[in-house]
Amino acid sequence: MQRLAMERLAHIERAERKIENLEREKDNLEDELQRVRDSEKDVLDRVSTPEKKVEQREKDIDSLLKMEHTGEIAHRFLINFWKQNVKHVLRQIAGLTLSLSLSLQLQSAQAKIDSLHQELTKFRLNETILDSELKTASRGKRLRVDDDIGVESKLKQELTKHNYGDQLLELKNPNKKAIIALYEKCVLQKS
Repeated sequence: MQRLAMERLAHIERAERKIENLEREKDNLEDELQRVRDSEKDVLDRVSTPEKKVEQREKDIDSLLKMEHTGEIAHRFLINFWKQNVKHVLRQIAGLTLSLSLSLQLQSAQAKIDSLHQELTKFRLNETILDSELKTASRGKRLRVDDDIGVESKLKQELTKHNYGDQLLELKNPNKKAIIALYEKCVLQKS
């Protein structure tokens, strides 16, 4: 029985280390996500400014065409203008491409964060179940230390965080088993 308890304890410790690693990885991905969002905002700001310049240049062309002297100077000016305009449009396209790429990276990072959060939640639930089994196995040999209070409140917090607080409130005087069943039904099956 002691060997089983020691194995369970070792398994719980490994799960806790895994949880810590997942939380660090989640934090890193959230930082990366924020950097990508900032970059995307910067690109969008840079794309909107050139559009105003194009409108101004179009007005300049209209005024030049109305002038009486539309000779060689106007012709050269128009050629230069269109060359600059083409370069500008190409830069805009490059900016939009970068923006799209950053947006896709942002979506990918968000999906990774969601996946890590789901995995972290599964590990926490498994840890709770293993802890419960360990306490059940050792119930006859020693007094039981009640650590389950924190687990119930954590599960309640997770349910509330995922917008299932109303279903939690519908349970009248819920015990730990009812809370775990609701958590598995609402949070784990949705993921």
